[in-house]
Amino acid sequence: MQNTQTALRRQGVNVSTALPMHLLGFSKGGIVLNQLVTELVRYSFNKKRSNSGQVRQGSVFASTRQFFAAINSIHWLDTGNGSLEGAMPTEETALAVLSRYEQLRLFVHVTPYQYESRLRPWIKTEVNSFVTKMNLLGADIQLIIYYEGDEGSLVSHFHILQDFEASRSFRSKGEGVANSPEHAVQPVRIRACKREVQMRPSKGCW
Repeated sequence: MQNTQTALRRQGVNVSTALPMHLLGFSKGGIVLNQLVTELVRYSFNKKRSNSGQVRQGSVFASTRQFFAAINSIHWLDTGNGSLEGAMPTEETALAVLSRYEQLRLFVHVTPYQYESRLRPWIKTEVNSFVTKMNLLGADIQLIIYYEGDEGSLVSHFHILQDFEASRSFRSKGEGVANSPEHAVQPVRIRACKREVQMRPSKGCW
């Protein structure tokens, strides 16, 4: 990004690098997000210090903390795996550290394919546990259920990439202006802070 910014400035175009950052993990890609959260905890308790006892600004700890402090939102998009566990972050300390980033918004988007799977029941258990724990820790988190009542299928699993609520999800915390284009969305039920909101179907829903 910095190289691009420099090149544009040479042409008289001033572009800020202070862009909103959003992390998304779809299906097994959610495992990558889980690992990032785990690494955050690891470096929170393994701080490199100078002789004066101060945390080195160039250390992995400092970089990791700065990275998470710059993130606006994290999205788990119908994540799941075949390993009997690990569909969502479960390590207690990791969740506690993650909840300390006040600017961060967390979204768990699910479809019946993963969330209601009889072959992978641990996914729903871990999703519900993650949302409940993060709520108790005071995090800004939403569980968004798509195509509720439909039979789970690979079609709906991949369709969430098109239908997930980008316009709602990509707003920075406390802001009313979306940072991404509007997307047509399917009717969903949102669970956040023990409240449920029923949305009307959007035009063009299949």
